[in-house]
Amino acid sequence: MGAVLERVAGVGAFVVDPARPGQFAAVREREDKRATAKLRGMWAIPCETVEPGESHQSAAERIFREELQVKGLKDPDDLASIRLGACELSPGIVLHAYLIETAPGARLSLGSHSHEVDSPRWARIDEVLNLPLGNLSFRPGVFEVVTGYLAFKSSNSHFIPGVYRHYEVRNQIPQEVFDQLEVDARRIPVLSPIGVHLQPGLGLSA
Repeated sequence: MGAVLERVAGVGAFVVDPARPGQFAAVREREDKRATAKLRGMWAIPCETVEPGESHQSAAERIFREELQVKGLKDPDDLASIRLGACELSPGIVLHAYLIETAPGARLSLGSHSHEVDSPRWARIDEVLNLPLGNLSFRPGVFEVVTGYLAFKSSNSHFIPGVYRHYEVRNQIPQEVFDQLEVDARRIPVLSPIGVHLQPGLGLSA
């Protein structure tokens, strides 16, 4: 662990329900984005980028409008007291994760930004802990947030939130994956009277 030079901050909500021990709220990503280390189809905790001049508290409140709506949510008065840690997803891009507890039996539904995430569900903590290295089912940073939560629960009076540099975050996405996605994005199919062809002028052959 070490100091992180932060250029862009994000806030993530690790949502737990006392009636569902060993579980947390997860959403599925619908976009690929190199800077924030996410691929379409990955599971993640709901999170939002902190806008210029915005507080972490305000960004957290946006999460529950835009990404995930929770019936039975307890509105935290002081996010700083429930900070689980910080993960540098890529150089200078830092996710700050906070513990958010609900009333027992909370229900999840999708927020207003359904173009960014979908399929909210209660994921099991052991799903994350038991994933082998290299498995990209969960977004980078989720493992560190889960282990931070477990450490907080075991000794919250002595808990110190961890800070992880991007090279310390487990299961980072290889940059070659994003390189290939960018190549594939240039292979734009278009319809013609004789079928589907690649858009001319891209230097690619069918």
